[in-house]
Amino acid sequence: DEQLEFQVGGSCKVSAIRAQITQTLKQFPTVDEVVISINGRTEDILQP
Repeated sequence: DEQLEFQVGGSCKVSAIRAQITQTLKQFPTVDEVVISINGRTEDILQP
């Protein structure tokens, strides 16, 4: 989502967002791993 990508900044904020997404998804028993991507990109997503 371009809006999320545009507004995210700062290492503390990025860590908090990544943790919130990961922990929200891991509460479901069928989720073993979480990969965060935007338009197929994973390497530079949610970087400070």
